[in-house]
Amino acid sequence: MVNLHQSIVVFEQPIMITNLDRILGPSDARILSSIIIQIFLLIQLRFLLLSFSLPT
Repeated sequence: MVNLHQSIVVFEQPIMITNLDRILGPSDARILSSIIIQIFLLIQLRFLLLSFSLPT
């Protein structure tokens, strides 16, 4: 499960960077995209922890 989520984030990362590069400068876009990716990772980690803690 964790590897699947990480691979999806890795695939989304270059697309987000290129789209933000057109709007902002390259340095601002990299900072923004890294923050967005970290937020996505935190959300995915929270869902993973919730799914493990839920009684099945």
